[in-house]
Amino acid sequence: MSLSLRILAFALFCVSAIAGAQIPRITSGTISHYEKFDSKYVDARNIDVWLPEGYGPGEKYSVIYMQDGQTLFDDQDADHPGWKIDERISELVSERRLGKCIVVAIASSPKWRWSEYFPQGALKYMAPDVRADVFETSLMSLPQSDNYLHFLTKELMPFIGKRFNVYKDPKHNILAGSSMGALISLTALCEYPKLFGGAICMSTHWQGTQKNSDAVAQAIQDYFRAKLPKGKEHRLYFDHGTVDMDAGYKPWQDMMDLNSLRLGYGLKNYASRTFEGEGHSAAFWGKRFHYALEFMLGAAR
Repeated sequence: MSLSLRILAFALFCVSAIAGAQIPRITSGTISHYEKFDSKYVDARNIDVWLPEGYGPGEKYSVIYMQDGQTLFDDQDADHPGWKIDERISELVSERRLGKCIVVAIASSPKWRWSEYFPQGALKYMAPDVRADVFETSLMSLPQSDNYLHFLTKELMPFIGKRFNVYKDPKHNILAGSSMGALISLTALCEYPKLFGGAICMSTHWQGTQKNSDAVAQAIQDYFRAKLPKGKEHRLYFDHGTVDMDAGYKPWQDMMDLNSLRLGYGLKNYASRTFEGEGHSAAFWGKRFHYALEFMLGAAR
């Protein structure tokens, strides 16, 4: 299957998951479900806030803001397993390997996922013909990542801060996502470094569109090189597999690794891992999510 078809298949899975979305089934903790959470910046969408066992008013919790929230918990069907993050986090906390946290699972838009998750700041680094193609095809002539981040920072974060017992400082507010969700998570950290302390980026779709375009991938790298905050106060976790869509990510991840090193990131606040034989699916992301969690919010931190 070609790269474009693999990307389309994954996008269709995300859309189908949204269409059939209900309150997730979990085996640990509780879910606070907000149906069609309204916004003046983007289309309404479901928000699921996962709370761990024993959650209560006596202590503060870190927050993980996760993209493609409709795929994070239970299996969608036999062919599309979920991340099962409730199980992953609960196990780590019970083993005292992870600090206490809640998860804000933000459903992606069935219509505007590409438009909202593509870093529109990268458009200015493209040649006019490349920019026009991305603008008209992938973004449907309406780039919306800035609006999505307005929704996240001006509407959703204040709501979470008022409703739940959470830390307000950047160190305890983490972003996470896979594929295009990884791109927008990194973009949020770059645009709002005083609000977020780190980003978990799994199988980052560096090409940014449905096409395998080196020109687009280079523009995205140029954007992040210009915007990435210095490593003194932030943490970054990247990973990717070696098959399917992930097979094409290594050269761009290597470029990001080098640029991050130049900005002062090192072993204590930067991780970049390769998982041989793993591909572009929630089954793999969920299985290895514990590495990212411990790196970001490990109990020893």
